[in-house]
Amino acid sequence: MHSLPKKILSAWPAKRAAANLFPKRGGPLYLTCVIHSEAVQDAVVFNKLLSFSEGLTFKPALCVMTPANPYVRKDMKLRGVSEKEFVYRLRTLSKYYEIGLHGHWCRPLPQGTPAVHRKPGRPTRIEEAGFELTLDDPAAVEQQFLAERSWLTSNFGTPLVYSAGWWFLDGSILRLLDNCGFAADCSFRYGQPDSFGNTALQAQALPPPGRPFGLPPSGRVIELPSLSYLHWNWWSVVRSALPLLRSRGGPLFASLPLHDYNLLDDGGKAAVNIALLSEFGNVRWLAVTAAAVLARAELKK
Repeated sequence: MHSLPKKILSAWPAKRAAANLFPKRGGPLYLTCVIHSEAVQDAVVFNKLLSFSEGLTFKPALCVMTPANPYVRKDMKLRGVSEKEFVYRLRTLSKYYEIGLHGHWCRPLPQGTPAVHRKPGRPTRIEEAGFELTLDDPAAVEQQFLAERSWLTSNFGTPLVYSAGWWFLDGSILRLLDNCGFAADCSFRYGQPDSFGNTALQAQALPPPGRPFGLPPSGRVIELPSLSYLHWNWWSVVRSALPLLRSRGGPLFASLPLHDYNLLDDGGKAAVNIALLSEFGNVRWLAVTAAAVLARAELKK
């Protein structure tokens, strides 16, 4: 898009006018915000997380990678951040966010071992830091999963919300979520081939967007599928939510993801998009666990 139209569309009056053009009185749409947090150990990111919470009328979920994650542990050492300081930061953030688990499964590469990237030519931040992914090793994933959950449980209580790193879920992780008492997962993206690792669940067999569903094996963990990233341009965010905003068959549920490091450049966009979506009369913002409880009650009807 050329700069002048983009500039015009980015002005708040234009956003308000566009919102007024869309049907605003569909069935109830319950939205949540889920922050995929990889950098609490970064002081700048930590402060951005604090400032982002100001003025919000609900508690977003902050799904974190913990010091039990080898990538975080290495980054803490490089930054000179102690585990005590990490706990302090997370306890401070827990006043404003629901603390959950963000699953990025990795281990350090042996010295001298060439990196094998998840996607050719596109190394992840974690791979660039000298780690390999363990997505094809269920035993390694389970070991790290349980270690990170134990760390959270010891410091904050049992985590109830999960978000998958690289959007990857498989049967092993589904079983762990079920066995460990998670209330909600926010890892599925319609139309994206990496969701569920293409193995655990088939997208064509799932309910349409906006309809929560219980994850196997027991159905106790409620899936709240994700829409577009919250920090994208407002027209992309509204376009992804529009079918749900228009639907009169509700209530519907969805989560909007955001990486904590995206707040450094695009935190303003994310805040504006929350305000813009709040302009729709049928939108209700909820914490993830509250949305999961309400969704479970709807599924039982």
